Amino acid sequence: MFYFLSKIFWLMFHPISIIVVLLIAALILLLLNYKAASIVIIGLTIVSIVIAAYSNIGSYILRPLEERFVAPAVMPDKVDGIIVLGGFMINNISEQRQIVELNSAADRIVEGVRLANLYPDAKFVISGEGGIYADGEQRPVLKLLEAIGFNPARAVLESKSRNTIENALMSKALVDIKPDENWLLVTSAYHMPRSIGIFRKAGINAIAVPVDYKTLPAGGFHVSGSSPDDTVSRLSAGMREWAGLVAYYLTGKTDALFPKP
Repeated sequence: MFYFLSKIFWLMFHPISIIVVLLIAALILLLLNYKAASIVIIGLTIVSIVIAAYSNIGSYILRPLEERFVAPAVMPDKVDGIIVLGGFMINNISEQRQIVELNSAADRIVEGVRLANLYPDAKFVISGEGGIYADGEQRPVLKLLEAIGFNPARAVLESKSRNTIENALMSKALVDIKPDENWLLVTSAYHMPRSIGIFRKAGINAIAVPVDYKTLPAGGFHVSGSSPDDTVSRLSAGMREWAGLVAYYLTGKTDALFPKP
């Protein structure tokens, strides 16, 4: 139930959805002859679009998430396993075109493979990339590992999880993770605070290795020089993660509203 409610909530909470709702409300008010109220809402909508598309507000709210955790300056001597969270492949294109198509989060698998080579005795889990080719051939993620020279037989695929809490619980059950083991957790930097909170709650001693940064390390609010697509994307990611932190904390899936290193 939580999974489906979260999807519905985010569909409505997405910046574009909010703008659509505001425009519908303005149209209804206009039809009801509340012209002044309609003009006010239209004005607010235009201001919202300008801020979302042409300012760095997305980076402004995303940056604290990305700076919350940093990878260890010195990696631990003993690592029992590495978990790479999925979301770095475009599964439907990979499956239907029978290719390996990566998205902007591809840093996750690149860093995961680097760490797996650094710790050859550690278990290597990829959680949440469950796609297979339409004709039942090898999973795209395994084909990717093979293409870059990494032994795909070493990878343990957790292919059923649909969100971060399921990533943690299903990975733990799949490879029997013990509380006293050291596991490196690789995911996007903005996603790391929520991920660490969830993995800690699940009883996994996760060491953060953030990748896939979207922001610069400093800067105030200003007009953005990026394309509107990029600025809205960062805003969307930031809103989603902050909302996720609140939702996971209120439902007891993490012990802290904003997990600390």
